[in-house]
Amino acid sequence: MKNSFFAGIFEKLNKKASYYQINPSVFIGLYLFSFVPFYFGIYLILLGLGIKVDSITDLVAKRDFRIDFNNPLVVWGILINRLAWALPYFYVQFFGKNLKWYYHILIWAWVGLSAMNFLLS
Repeated sequence: MKNSFFAGIFEKLNKKASYYQINPSVFIGLYLFSFVPFYFGIYLILLGLGIKVDSITDLVAKRDFRIDFNNPLVVWGILINRLAWALPYFYVQFFGKNLKWYYHILIWAWVGLSAMNFLLS
């Protein structure tokens, strides 16, 4: 029963991906590829802010820091981090066919709001 449930879900997703001409393997590959640059960007941000983090709990405890955009490491870190995060979604945006108009708006809104949230926090 579980196998048929998941097989049905994968079949529906493959039909949608085929209709929109999106290759799920490429999307997942881009997602996995962007993993390293995403965290490298975070590392550059922390390095530029002078924050040494030995564990994730240290980072959670340091909530009072402000992002300094005068440091080039911080700026490059933000740029690399946000581009790596958006890479799979840009694939859908630029290579997807038959997308309804509101999908384009939703993708750009999601990327834009994420960037604004990151920059304004």
